Amino acid sequence: MQNTILLHNHYMHYHLSASDFNYRHFAPTNLILSEVVKFASMNDYKLLHLGGGLGGNIDNLYKFKKSFNTINDMKYKIGKIIFNKELYDDLSNDIDLKTDQSFFPSYRKG
Repeated sequence: MQNTILLHNHYMHYHLSASDFNYRHFAPTNLILSEVVKFASMNDYKLLHLGGGLGGNIDNLYKFKKSFNTINDMKYKIGKIIFNKELYDDLSNDIDLKTDQSFFPSYRKG
């Protein structure tokens, strides 16, 4: 199980998560999120941002995250600045960018 939580100025952002499919029935992500919420409340964090669905869609990932907050949606923006274009292009070289330029970063679409 791998998780990344970013912390800044009393705000938390659930950034990356991965778990072994063979142990999915134990709901490890739910356990991690429960512990993160406990940590946040004990350490005066104001907000835990879980993000949205894949590509900003209302999919099963979005619905899972939404189940933790049924009151409202939090608006957020995603930065799309490429700081190292040569490396970005190298990572993206196997992706046909002509078919779908809306996915960012393009190398994650493949």
